[in-house]
Amino acid sequence: MKPFIAFLLLLFANALIAQTTTSSEGFEDYVLLKNGSRIYGKILYYAPNDTLQIQVSSGQTMRCKPEFIKKVVMAKPKTAITDAPQAAKPYDFKERGFYASAVYAVSFGRNSGGAGTHTGVGLQATAGYLLRRQIGFGGGIGYDAYYLKDGNAAVMSIFGEARGYLSKRNVAEYFTFAAGYGHPTKQKDNTLITKRGGGLMLQPTIGLRFGASARYNFFAEIGARFQQVQYGNSNDWAENRYTVKYQRWILRGGILF
Repeated sequence: MKPFIAFLLLLFANALIAQTTTSSEGFEDYVLLKNGSRIYGKILYYAPNDTLQIQVSSGQTMRCKPEFIKKVVMAKPKTAITDAPQAAKPYDFKERGFYASAVYAVSFGRNSGGAGTHTGVGLQATAGYLLRRQIGFGGGIGYDAYYLKDGNAAVMSIFGEARGYLSKRNVAEYFTFAAGYGHPTKQKDNTLITKRGGGLMLQPTIGLRFGASARYNFFAEIGARFQQVQYGNSNDWAENRYTVKYQRWILRGGILF
């Protein structure tokens, strides 16, 4: 019995010391004894109903009989997947060559000399060629309804554009400038307007391209739209002609191919 009692005293003494020892790197396992003590370290050998071997941070190896063990906790091994840094997405944006885009726009603002703020929507499609990342040229077509509640203010336009990307990053700043000609569309439900004429369209924007894929990327931008058109109406006594200048802020988003 004396050797057995001596072993228990040694075991409990080491367990009390282990309670004040915090786990460190490589010594994240622990053994919970039935008396409430914990031994932190690195488990070298463990099998149910057999003596457990654990190495503590001081380098000593301790043995614990199964009848004194309440619980064994072993730290999960770190895997290469969880420890490895996340790879950055590659920059594959085509800085030279053909491009195309499809755009949806929301506009808001007022007419020249008019009162109140008006909201409209529009669609555009463009295509062109990038000479290099900083500059490219193209053209497109657009349909813009400058009043959501009034179908009479719809304009079809054709235009040329210049664009350039200001940084070589996955999220890149860019600019566009479009200039062209817009003509009001004829509305069947409005017989008061008998003549329509087109005029100059200007559209500068700045925005962000999200992604640098070689296939397609999304973008969002803000800018301004200036469109001049002509309207006229006549009756048996007189003919009236007037010019409307639509001045709008625009928010646009779409996909770039």
